[in-house]
Amino acid sequence: MPSLFYHLLGQGEAVILLHSSLSSKSQWLPLQSQLAKTHQTLAIDLIGYGDNRQTPRFPFRLNSEIELIDTLLKSHGMSDRPFHIIGHSYGGSIALKMASQYSQQVVSLNLYEPVSFHLLEQNSGASQEAHQLGEQVLAFIHQEKWYEATEYFVDYWNAPGSFASMDKATQEKLMQRAKALIANFEALYEEPMTLSALENLDIPCHLMFGEYSPKPTQSIIKELQGIWPHAHISRIEAGHMGPLTHSQLVNTAILEQLTLQN
Repeated sequence: MPSLFYHLLGQGEAVILLHSSLSSKSQWLPLQSQLAKTHQTLAIDLIGYGDNRQTPRFPFRLNSEIELIDTLLKSHGMSDRPFHIIGHSYGGSIALKMASQYSQQVVSLNLYEPVSFHLLEQNSGASQEAHQLGEQVLAFIHQEKWYEATEYFVDYWNAPGSFASMDKATQEKLMQRAKALIANFEALYEEPMTLSALENLDIPCHLMFGEYSPKPTQSIIKELQGIWPHAHISRIEAGHMGPLTHSQLVNTAILEQLTLQN
């Protein structure tokens, strides 16, 4: 497996770091550098992002990402070891799926607003808003309107005008990654896992959300809090992209909880 797909750093108890859509393993580099003092950390480029040039195979499911992660764990002799998972947005959704499948190995979960839209109450306002996001982004992509698709997606999760304010090089990079959004939305909308599949998960869980985040992700955090009443909750003075825009706040919260979880 080419090393470009991931960044392995440190020694000790294992930590897997999973990034958001349109991002890459590099979003976790500051946190990974700190964690590597005491842990073996594995930050992974998910399919279609960063240096991972794999083309998604359809039908695409979250298990497609987990197969990639499992391959990396095996290649480094980590497949039978316990591990922590840190996930943001789309990466958080993969983390939840992994927790249900690797419940005997997952030591803890640190999740910043997993976009697990399948966990929302069907036909609720939050669910409808999430589906509207996906439908509009995919409509632009199918018309090959890459600027419009990326702008709509970025501005939804940040603020109106966010994409337009970026330099051209950053815009181009994000537009190239936007093709993977087709796979991401399909995986999220078609995921069969329910809240009941997670409610008996008996591990420390740290749920983080941004004070200014959209309704769907705040609602998902509330749903998870409902089945995990003992989960630690961190309210971050940021939006959905807090791990990037307010990384010091988010990373500090994660480090504090990992210290308690060890």
